[in-house]
Amino acid sequence: DCTVVLNWKTGERLHHFKQHTNFVWGVNIKNNILYSASYFFGFRVWDLDGTQIQNYQGCKSNVWCVTPYKDWIVCASENVYVWNSTTKQLLAELEVGGIVSSVCMSDDTIVCGSYSTNVLVWDFPSFNLRHKMSGHRSMIRCVDMSGNIACSASNDKTARVWNLQTGVCLYRLDHLGPILGIKMDREKIVTASLDFSFRIWSVDTGRCLREIGTGHFQPTCLDFSGDHLVAGGKNGDILVLQFGDP
Repeated sequence: DCTVVLNWKTGERLHHFKQHTNFVWGVNIKNNILYSASYFFGFRVWDLDGTQIQNYQGCKSNVWCVTPYKDWIVCASENVYVWNSTTKQLLAELEVGGIVSSVCMSDDTIVCGSYSTNVLVWDFPSFNLRHKMSGHRSMIRCVDMSGNIACSASNDKTARVWNLQTGVCLYRLDHLGPILGIKMDREKIVTASLDFSFRIWSVDTGRCLREIGTGHFQPTCLDFSGDHLVAGGKNGDILVLQFGDP
């Protein structure tokens, strides 16, 4: 029911935002602006000094994640909502047909994954539906994209890699447990699974380049930058690894 900002180097608590009145499901940060998603049909935007800049309302259900991109903000609820961050105008509500678990965007594309097991792709800024990509057999936990390639992770123990131009599934990436986290860049995809492992995959071939065991740590989300990987765990821990070149 609150958002906490910590000093990255020291772990010191810098700010404690209490305006949310229920679970905070997702946070994002860009250019020293913090975005937080919660119950009650909207999300909030903050300065890092603790000042609330904007309280966006108008979603028809709880908001699970919020992603800023250039002059736009996309958020995931029972549908996908797209806002102009300059004018604060709601540009579009994109119908999905199930709870949206994850959403991302680029200059010309919006991608979302949902509990309905489909990955949906829209053209931006026309908001025309480009593809409805199927193949997962259980709810999709998260999606990511880089260039013309997207990836999705699911409770069905697989991740899938998609061509955003054709809608074709290029590869299926397998784990032994549900995959709760996935991130990619132009060269690699990293997956995090409840089977106590991370796996690093080649974007070009779909081949598993490396598996990293996590001991008793079950990762539920992840991100990476350079050769550092950070993951949240089922037990409440946060794990930071330096994984280097596969």
